[in-house]
Amino acid sequence: MGTMNRVEGKLVNKLMELRVRSEGHSLYVALEKDAQNSEAVQWRVLQEILKAHENTFFGKVHRFKEIDSLESFRKFVPVHEYETLRSWVDNQDLTGRPAINPDNPTFYAVTSGTTGKPKYIPVMKSSLKSHKQIQNLFLYKLMKERPDVMTGHILAVVSPAVEGYRPESGNAFGSTSGQMYLGTPKLVRKKYIVPPAVFTIDDYDLKYLLILRLALRQDDITYLSTANPSTIVRLTRLLNSHWKELYQDLKDGGFSRMKELNRAQQNAIRTKLGARRARAEELNATYARNGSLKLKDILPVLQAVGCWTGGSCAIFFDQLRGEFPEQTLVRDIGYLSSEFRGTVVLSSESNAGIPTFQHYFFEFVEQSEWEDGKAKFQGLHQLRDKARYYIFVTSDAGLYRYNMNDIIEVDGFFHKTPKMRFVQKGKGVTNITGEKLYESQIISSLRAAEKELGLDSSFYMMLADVDAGGYRLVYEPRPDRLLLAQQKRQEVTDIMERELCGLNMEYATKRKSGRLKEAEFMILRPGTFEEYKQFCLRMGQRESQFKIIALQYKRDLRFEFAPFAVDARVRPEEARDQQAESKALELSL
Repeated sequence: MGTMNRVEGKLVNKLMELRVRSEGHSLYVALEKDAQNSEAVQWRVLQEILKAHENTFFGKVHRFKEIDSLESFRKFVPVHEYETLRSWVDNQDLTGRPAINPDNPTFYAVTSGTTGKPKYIPVMKSSLKSHKQIQNLFLYKLMKERPDVMTGHILAVVSPAVEGYRPESGNAFGSTSGQMYLGTPKLVRKKYIVPPAVFTIDDYDLKYLLILRLALRQDDITYLSTANPSTIVRLTRLLNSHWKELYQDLKDGGFSRMKELNRAQQNAIRTKLGARRARAEELNATYARNGSLKLKDILPVLQAVGCWTGGSCAIFFDQLRGEFPEQTLVRDIGYLSSEFRGTVVLSSESNAGIPTFQHYFFEFVEQSEWEDGKAKFQGLHQLRDKARYYIFVTSDAGLYRYNMNDIIEVDGFFHKTPKMRFVQKGKGVTNITGEKLYESQIISSLRAAEKELGLDSSFYMMLADVDAGGYRLVYEPRPDRLLLAQQKRQEVTDIMERELCGLNMEYATKRKSGRLKEAEFMILRPGTFEEYKQFCLRMGQRESQFKIIALQYKRDLRFEFAPFAVDARVRPEEARDQQAESKALELSL
């Protein structure tokens, strides 16, 4: 991925524009037509999946050939989670026989599993085709809103296309985003400033510093894309904490940590580190004048940012206020996971997207019903506006009535098809005495407290302690708000209590009756989130898919926050004991 000259850049821009507008227009016209009758489209999609898979071992066992209605589909095919599909996936991986898919996967997308074993999601050629069509539709509408979004260079941060090989079969696993990045046409790929080899760097700080170094050389970056806004937050902090080295590297045309890269990584960036002395001096003057740099200083013509903005990711997106240039449009990239891409967001006005109903078959159960042990399944066309549902997906990659354990909310309609947004993971719900507290309620309540008191957070999490009969908020304030957070400790607790009681009548009842204790508030020292994140990555989570679950049970948390507390009430010996327990757990795993 060499650097483009001016003539080549104009040619690439024109080719990209023509391709995206042509393909995107056709896809959008088809979407508008199909959105008038999603019920018929969904039945057609399901029939196509069943027909393609009817001669697999799974299809024969579950009588795919006999399925002629939704009733028979639900009768013959039970709801599945990955653990009930694992043996089928593993069988095909080891033998090459059509256990769960008619053809063998192109590769496997990998993500963390509930049992500690990774989940290997088959990715078929048809899966990649669907992803590309959905992405083209996304870009088409983005270009409609920001015509210049693809005229400059593109800064995209993805996971590696190949992260390893399954030990039993030797088949590759990695990320779908990495595979799509790698599969970009060679000419167009020159617009991307980060070579794929950079994403294979294991040391995250080293990787992000190199990404910053590459970005600093370009002053025409018009699009920034990465799923998780915590990545952007990390880039902004490294930019300032390592500015002295970055300035010198930009000025001299090198990378001070080149020796820490392997040969392939060095070769990939060697021609992309040219000196920009004038730019280095200009940015250094800004740094000296303001005491820091913002993204808008290094990305002055940025037209759009694509990332998650909802759910628990809002915790980090809120920290990016004031970082982007005035003209920058923020577009949520939609509901997506290793298993599938669930929505495509076509407007910057909302993070609600249109379900990818032309590619996957969807089923839903109302949130309250599923949590009460009921399972009244509904189709996409039956959903009600503003209602929340658990989502189940059937895909062309061997996922059948797959329980995503995700809660979505309907927010308006595109023609006759409901739009939806991801709200939270199903496990982002706690229940000590019947209060059924939700992650979204925690986020809303703390935002109210921060707004009222002038606080800003770098990270937070509410922990349900069943044994103690109450909750504890662990809270890392931004460094310049640490003293204020200590002074306002009780007020934070009081405001959150007020807000939670207003949002959740069961919580209010349980607090009033004394069945729930008043929530505790633990203030964490700066840098705690990075310690927590690195611990989770060592435990097997992937960086690109790392998400904060802002509400969870204390018993499920492997990391101990007490050693990081700015709190005289945590005894030093208790902190040492808890830190030792966390370290022992890490070593045992």
